[in-house]
Amino acid sequence: MRNTITLLAALGAAALAMPAFATEPVTLRYHPHLGQVAVYRLTLRAEGEQTSLGERRPVRLEAELELREQATATSPAQGFWLRTKARLVRVKDPSGVFAAAARNGPAEIELQVTTRGEVLASRTPHEDPYGPLRRAFGSLMAQPGGLVVLPEGPIGEGQTWQWQKDADRQTTRLVSFVNGPSGLVVRLSSTCASPLSLAEASEGLGLTTRLSGTKTQVSQLDILVDKGVVLRDKGHLLVTTNGEITLDLPEGVRRFPVSSRMRIAFDLRLVGTEAEVPHAK
Repeated sequence: MRNTITLLAALGAAALAMPAFATEPVTLRYHPHLGQVAVYRLTLRAEGEQTSLGERRPVRLEAELELREQATATSPAQGFWLRTKARLVRVKDPSGVFAAAARNGPAEIELQVTTRGEVLASRTPHEDPYGPLRRAFGSLMAQPGGLVVLPEGPIGEGQTWQWQKDADRQTTRLVSFVNGPSGLVVRLSSTCASPLSLAEASEGLGLTTRLSGTKTQVSQLDILVDKGVVLRDKGHLLVTTNGEITLDLPEGVRRFPVSSRMRIAFDLRLVGTEAEVPHAK
């Protein structure tokens, strides 16, 4: 989240074990394989503070999640649709905030993405019955990496490029090439900053939630060049939000400020792929 693109048989860390070597500039693109499910393991360490409904709570947690990503449609002109779903494997969370959101099942998210990594559209394939604050928190935590937008043309070792759209900004450098057993791997160093926003209302409950904030991230990304596959994404993320919840009661409207500030260390690794199972749920 904020978010990786992958498809490959089990590579593990061995793909990064060979020494680096110089190569000519290369053109980098994401190339997910239609229908195949890529399986990632994501570890998180987070600390910060969350204020909700007048209660201030520290947040400290360690968590491990399984992320499953699948390209559900591809098009040379429009890129591809990528579906991501997360499952909590383990969590150490004294506050219970993230554990509750994760155990209730983070919403599936689908993104329409170009081969450079630019997000064109997003959607939720199924209605999420859980509260907006837990959905927002779970979504932020389960998708720390986001997408690094790749350069338009060939890029060489040590070169830097920038990408900006509205308030979203990225600066990325090609650090090195690595000769792995499955082919050429490129290592990127990226700094990203983007705004966050959430606006949801429940007419039946008379409840409205509005949040805004910022997300800044520093990460190191490893991509298998020939396959356009992300092997690892590791870094740190700072998330800050502010807003309010309004509750429409017979005696009038009540307003509750909400805010959070979280520092998150994340490490995302490809652990394997699975063939698509027809009609599987």
